[in-house]
Amino acid sequence: MTVAMAWRNLWRQPRRTLFSLLAIGFAAAVTIFMLSLQQGVYTTMIVRSLGIFDGYAQFQRPGYLDDPELEKVLDDPAALAAEVAKVPGVQDTAIRAEGFALLSKGEVSVGSEVVGVQPSAEKKVSTLPGMIERGGYLSA
Repeated sequence: MTVAMAWRNLWRQPRRTLFSLLAIGFAAAVTIFMLSLQQGVYTTMIVRSLGIFDGYAQFQRPGYLDDPELEKVLDDPAALAAEVAKVPGVQDTAIRAEGFALLSKGEVSVGSEVVGVQPSAEKKVSTLPGMIERGGYLSA
């Protein structure tokens, strides 16, 4: 009985019903469009940021992220890179050494990350070398 009464009530004011349906349809379409756009932007941001420097995987010693120190290096990074390169789906590998420093001039000090790279390998895994507008990238 409730469904029949609701159905009759919808058609007592057909213009109101039509406007309500159009408003609901428009809101649903805008929501779907915005969610799709947002998901595409997020995916693009992730792919671009990983392509600039980080890459899709990093190998570090256990505990390095908790307390990053230069003493916590991998024992044989070249052997590990060669082993990882054999994994199906891996396109390229690069060995990096990361450390932190305090840079100061006069009374101003800032924290900085210092990264040691292999220039020949870095060109394969990072988009940074291609972003240089003046000068040149590191050479061997």
